[in-house]
Amino acid sequence: MAAPRMARRGHLHGTSASCARRDRSGKSLHGPREASLVAFLLWSYGVSTIGPERAGQFVQLMPVFGAALAVALLGETIVLPQVAGALCVFAGIALVQRRPRPRARPA
Repeated sequence: MAAPRMARRGHLHGTSASCARRDRSGKSLHGPREASLVAFLLWSYGVSTIGPERAGQFVQLMPVFGAALAVALLGETIVLPQVAGALCVFAGIALVQRRPRPRARPA
């Protein structure tokens, strides 16, 4: 319970609750909200294009892209468990995308 009070007072990492909601001119900061809207619209377009059964498989890529963006934008480093997790995600998607072999019909 102390963390929300500390965040409101600006004690956590030098942040202030007021700067999260409004800039100095009094306008709301719309960046994250607009980015979420664009992402939702693009996801909806993708689902309508390839279908929900195929699009649902690619939800699993979100953590992989999150880690890649953290490296690109924040300078984070990739560690072995993240690489192993990404390989598992790619392997799972590859297994789901495989077409089953046609069975030989008995004569």
